[in-house]
Amino acid sequence: MLKLSGLRLDTLIPSNRIQRFALSLLALASLGACRTGEPPNFAHARDFALVIPIYNDAGLTHARTTLRPHLGSNDSFMVVSGNAEGEVDTLWLNRAAARLEQTYPEARIFAATSGLPNLAAAASGLGPIFEALVYVYEPNFPNQPEFSWDFGTTLRRFREAETQAREAGFRTIGKPTGRPILQNNLQRYAWDYGELAATVDELFIQTQTYCRESVAAFSEALDTLSQQYRTQHGTGYGTQDSATRSALPWVPQVTVDPDAPNGTPVARARACIRAAQDRGLLGAMLWWSPNYAAHAVDFLRLMNADAARSTPRETPQRVEEELENARAVE
Repeated sequence: MLKLSGLRLDTLIPSNRIQRFALSLLALASLGACRTGEPPNFAHARDFALVIPIYNDAGLTHARTTLRPHLGSNDSFMVVSGNAEGEVDTLWLNRAAARLEQTYPEARIFAATSGLPNLAAAASGLGPIFEALVYVYEPNFPNQPEFSWDFGTTLRRFREAETQAREAGFRTIGKPTGRPILQNNLQRYAWDYGELAATVDELFIQTQTYCRESVAAFSEALDTLSQQYRTQHGTGYGTQDSATRSALPWVPQVTVDPDAPNGTPVARARACIRAAQDRGLLGAMLWWSPNYAAHAVDFLRLMNADAARSTPRETPQRVEEELENARAVE
């Protein structure tokens, strides 16, 4: 985020966002804290970027404390409200983002919600701390009556979401279900995630169910997505965009929350992400729970231990040994 020092707002911020900028300043002022004298914001210069979701105050606290020694300079945050059900809480989103920016002033911060009405409310009520709006697209969400398995309808929904975000001055990230990638009974709908990616700036694709199944299934999903993306964009994984601090064309997701339907043990999640790294992906989403923050820490330790060694990827069979070694180092 660009820091202001004696510069006119109207030279730096589109006119339709100045009001939201004022709201963000108020949120920052309400914190009553100072950054001076704080320790370094990121402990690791890990190239592989992780998107860290936050959906309540407990997660926000852990992100600023428990996870902080393990996060990398390319990691970003997705603050979530109004996901499966309920109205989006823009006041909480602005407050949470302000606190994250206080701790991580250089990090990318996104706001996520589901349903076009919630997205419209977010677009009008969020401050410029947020780089992008994330449009969550899942079946069976009370917030999302517009969901359809029909791919043509899905493309129209994503274009509507992109228009809402762009007109409010935000970039757009889609977070679609990943079930049509490999699920047999959904193949008749012929989803093409490469084509879907063309409607927005980035995609966070929900691939966690395949990691829960096996590393092989996760790898197959990655290869399918890569082929679809290559057909539409000329490359399987895209390139980083320096203008937006390493924007990720598309990323998969793993879940280390053991209570989640698609949660996996840390060792399995690490093996899945290793498969993504081996294929040249630039990042992934790490879904976690503040109730099991230690699981997220263990995953991050493994990632950082690999990055620190700067050696070829280990085999999945050695993940447990890596975890013990990473814990011993600390």
